[in-house]
Amino acid sequence: MSLEVKKRIEKYMNAGTIGYLLMIFGIILSFFREKLISLFLLGGILVSYNWIMLGEKKKDMVMKINGSLFFIFPVITIFVTFVAVLMQSIAVIKYYLLSVFAFGFVGVSINIFSHYRAFKKTKVSYFKFSAIVRVICFSIMGLSSIPLIKEILALNSFLQLPMLLTGEQTKIFLLGSLIYIFACSLSAKGFADAE
Repeated sequence: MSLEVKKRIEKYMNAGTIGYLLMIFGIILSFFREKLISLFLLGGILVSYNWIMLGEKKKDMVMKINGSLFFIFPVITIFVTFVAVLMQSIAVIKYYLLSVFAFGFVGVSINIFSHYRAFKKTKVSYFKFSAIVRVICFSIMGLSSIPLIKEILALNSFLQLPMLLTGEQTKIFLLGSLIYIFACSLSAKGFADAE
């Protein structure tokens, strides 16, 4: 790797920290104004770039794949939502929601593994702690999603979409969001300390 490429990578490593902070603020502020979820998406793009750069610097393909998924997933989400609304198709929505679970499982696994690899290659313990917190977060979210999958399969109309989350599931997802915010703060510190 040339000296110029190394300098460029090091210059942008702190954008990973900024990206995770934007994701945190996006989650929190979207509870008050839904449009502010765009901060989460913007943060995801910065995080995506930095995982790719960290993977380049450490010669790690898993980190590069993780970075690519951070970018691809929001793009697919926006596109499919747009198509489903235009087509007024509940079948597209059902397929999309179920694919989110499948793709999410793969993406989360790669994300957790990337944090562990980042810890191994950078010796920054915040990446390891973030991986552990993510396992806890996604275990809670995954188990609580099982009844939700059954409800998605039973969807017949767009009018049923707002009723997918019950009060109990909403509390679990809120808890999961808070744990995820903590995991993102650990990742942000990890990128700040990575060399």
